[in-house]
Order: sequence, then structure tokens, then C-alpha cells
Amino acid sequence: MGKKKQDDVTTLLSQSSSMVQVTIPQIIMSQQEYITLTQENIKLKTRVAELEHNEADLTLRVSEKNREIEQIKSENEMLRQKISHLEEIIDQQNKKIDIQNNEIITLKGRLDEKDAKEKISKLIIAIQDLNFSEQLEQQISIYSRQLSKFRKDKNNEHHYFINNDTSEQLNYKKNLILEQLKNVTPQITNKFEKKYSKGFIDAIIQYLKLHTNPTTLTTLTTEEQEEIAEWWE
Repeated sequence: MGKKKQDDVTTLLSQSSSMVQVTIPQIIMSQQEYITLTQENIKLKTRVAELEHNEADLTLRVSEKNREIEQIKSENEMLRQKISHLEEIIDQQNKKIDIQNNEIITLKGRLDEKDAKEKISKLIIAIQDLNFSEQLEQQISIYSRQLSKFRKDKNNEHHYFINNDTSEQLNYKKNLILEQLKNVTPQITNKFEKKYSKGFIDAIIQYLKLHTNPTTLTTLTTEEQEEIAEWWE
């Protein structure tokens, strides 16, 4: 009995020993592979951090640009309103200017008409005096009727020729009549020709050209010349 139990124990221990297994962990990569993996991980983390920073920076810049865009839009709207207001003011001013220009044209027309009447009045007196002094009704016989009519026309201007005029003074005065007639406006010419006769002014001009001496030869003083010229002002 004793020996049998001992053999059974021995057998049992032998069987138990064969059933126990010990598992030892194995490293799945080499050290170099581990270093490479670690470096890649650092690079990836660094890249992610850079991208996150760039994203934040871009988001901020986009936000700032959007605010700037809104400010520009608001400013543009204000500028459009201001431009519209200024254009309206300018339009109103232009209308006022147009009205004023029309008034100026009207007043200038009246002034021109007044000047024309004054010029015609002086020319009538001067030609009347010339007619009386040189008997133009006989000298320019084809216009005797018109010159006779001139003689009868009256106005408030004092005479151009006076009794004690010297020959030099008369010559200078006739030259001024010539210049005045040569430089009359079409308006005055039309009024003369309508009232007296077509070609009447040209006839007086031609007569004076033949019966006057150039003023460059005058012996009158400057003061005397200015005094005669003042009559036409």
C-alpha cells in the first residue's frame, strides 16, 4: 500500500508539471522602427499644431476682412447718398445759373439796344452836322431825300461840329465819323438801312474817305484829340 501511494503521487506531480506553460511577451518592432515611428508621431503632431494655428489665423483674418467689407459697404452707401445730395444741389445751382444767364442775356440785350440807340443818336447828329457843313444833300444827291430826313430828325445830343472848329478839328472829327461808321454793328446798320435807305452808310463812308486827310498828319494835340473823342463816349 505504501509504495503504491508514493507512485501515484509521483505520477500526479509529473502530470501537473507537464500542464503548466509560461508565455513570454515578444517585442513587435525593432528599436530603429520604434524611433522612426516616434519621430513620425512628433512630425504629425507638429503639423497638426501648425494647421490648427493657420486655421485660427485664417479665421481671424477672414473675420477682419468681413468686418472691413461691411465697413466699406456702409461707407459706400453713405458716399452714394452724399453724391446724390450733392448732385441734387448742383442741379439746382445749374438751374439757377441758367435762369441768371437768361436774365444776363436779356439785360445784355437791353443794354446793347440802349447802346445802339445812343450810337445811332450820335451818328445822326454827326451826319446832320456833316450835311450842314459840307452840303451833303448836294454832294451825295442820290441820298438827298434821306439827308433831308436826317436834317429833320431831332434828339437831345449837342452838336458834333461847332462854328469855331478849325479845319484840323473838322478833319479830325470827320475821321472819327468815318471810323465810327466803319465799325458799326450789323444791328445798327440794319436799323439805319431800315429807317433811311440800304447802302446809305456805305455812301457816307465813301464820301468821307475822299474828303478827309489821315489823322496821322494832324497837328492837334493829344488833349484836343481826346476832347473830340469824348463826344462819342
